[in-house]
Amino acid sequence: MKGASAVPKLAWGLVVAEGLIMIGYGLVFSTGIDIVFHNGPASAYSAQATNDLVRATQLIGVLLILGGILVFALGWKAFRGGDKWAWYTIAALPIISVIIADVDYLGNGALVPTVWASFFSLGFFPLLSLLISIRSFFPKEKTTYS
Repeated sequence: MKGASAVPKLAWGLVVAEGLIMIGYGLVFSTGIDIVFHNGPASAYSAQATNDLVRATQLIGVLLILGGILVFALGWKAFRGGDKWAWYTIAALPIISVIIADVDYLGNGALVPTVWASFFSLGFFPLLSLLISIRSFFPKEKTTYS
């Protein structure tokens, strides 16, 4: 069901860009590089723990790639087309980015640059696109006074 008349190009363009950002993050994570060892060298962990951390990072990368493809397709078709369910689905992304930043903060114990990077890159574009397009999806109702 089409809800919006004309979604601004900037709004759906930001959603498409968010999908591409997620795919980019996924490609970086799926290589299995030791980005998880920013608190110390990989040699500080046992071989099994190192292997488990790298495999978990690769899994996160694959999930980010799949999520990025979904967000890209959602922005390209449904969000641009004005489906209200797409607006609500994109509204989940800033919430998810806060959760990811919180988990990253708890893992690091401080507000390191990765916390800010995960929050802004995964949450800022969707939030901006939602604010830009809110009147397209939910127009003001004309009230009549008697």
